[in-house]
Amino acid sequence: MFDNEGEAGYPAVALGIATGSRVLEIDPVARKIVWSYSGETSNSPGWTFYSSFISDARRLPNGNTFIDEGVNGRFFQVTPKGEIVWEYVSPYFSQTTVGGGTAQTVRSNWVYRAVPVPYAWAPNGVPHGETAVTSPDVEQFRVASAIKP
Repeated sequence: MFDNEGEAGYPAVALGIATGSRVLEIDPVARKIVWSYSGETSNSPGWTFYSSFISDARRLPNGNTFIDEGVNGRFFQVTPKGEIVWEYVSPYFSQTTVGGGTAQTVRSNWVYRAVPVPYAWAPNGVPHGETAVTSPDVEQFRVASAIKP
């Protein structure tokens, strides 16, 4: 399950300044958390993985977990050890109304839900394949148009 943490979490967690979300696998009989994923378990600050709503997680047939971090338009897959093996951030932004009774609109790439589907769901004859992608070094990567001469 996707846990936004806070007072409604399981177990309840006091909200902090640098809080984050987490994904939990719970044994309801033993009433214990048997697996969890958070920013901290991926060797990052807790706030690097946080979505206050519209998010989801589901276990895949290969044992990995598919996570939809909806507020940030981010989908990713983690191994049982918490290693991110696949990640996608939606590049599609649009104007949306902010909740809380305000009329303010913001530009956002929120995604309500992402559902992983197997190749077998594609119609026969549709070509598909996988290509390994090497992640750039985020400390060195720069978008060319953002560099001022």
